[in-house]
Amino acid sequence: MYDRTLLWLTFGLAAIGFIMVTSASMPIGQRLTNDPFFFAKRDGVYLILAFILAIITLRLPMEFWQRYSATMLLGSTILLMIVLVVGSSVKGASRWIDLGLLRIQPAELTKLSLFCYIANYLVRKGDEVRNNLRGFLKPMGVILVLAVLLLAQPDLGTVVVLFVTTLAMLFLAGSEIVAVHCHYRYGHFSGCVADPRRTVPYPPCYRILEPVGRSLWQRLSVNAIADGVWSRANFGGKV
Repeated sequence: MYDRTLLWLTFGLAAIGFIMVTSASMPIGQRLTNDPFFFAKRDGVYLILAFILAIITLRLPMEFWQRYSATMLLGSTILLMIVLVVGSSVKGASRWIDLGLLRIQPAELTKLSLFCYIANYLVRKGDEVRNNLRGFLKPMGVILVLAVLLLAQPDLGTVVVLFVTTLAMLFLAGSEIVAVHCHYRYGHFSGCVADPRRTVPYPPCYRILEPVGRSLWQRLSVNAIADGVWSRANFGGKV
């Protein structure tokens, strides 16, 4: 069984993303490869691969994720260590493992493995999480280890996603609201001092509040929407 609404939302997001990539990349593809649909074709291949993987994932029983959640988390942790040594550096951040035909970003695999592990933990230790502070602190210890490895890349955005999502899962599992609030405040303070090299401690939050002026792609997206108006500007016309 699966959530049909979530499935259609996923298809809708994939379709919108494909249209955006096609429209925005046509001039760049023409200039770099003499093929305006170069990036669209590559994105289409990725979508097909994602669709195949989604079918395989739907066929896997829930017991599979419960049984191998700890193994997946351990593997993701090892990859986070490897990327610090052999990872390709982009703008001072080492987040990718280059395998030739494709590149792996361990941080994305860490999200999936951690959430599977936390979900399995809450199923097994639900009473301990609801009635004992110790049961609440164990997942925080796991996140602390992952946060150290992620901040070494550095990747503060992923740390924030892992932390906030885990707190939400613990709250939905029945954990005390006081404990959730205290750990949220602790995480907020830790995030502000986690990377002293940044002048802005929480860039994702500021990007939402100030979409114009924070990064090039956001300024381009705002301009594209403004130029398209209600009658749209066709593929490549708003770049």
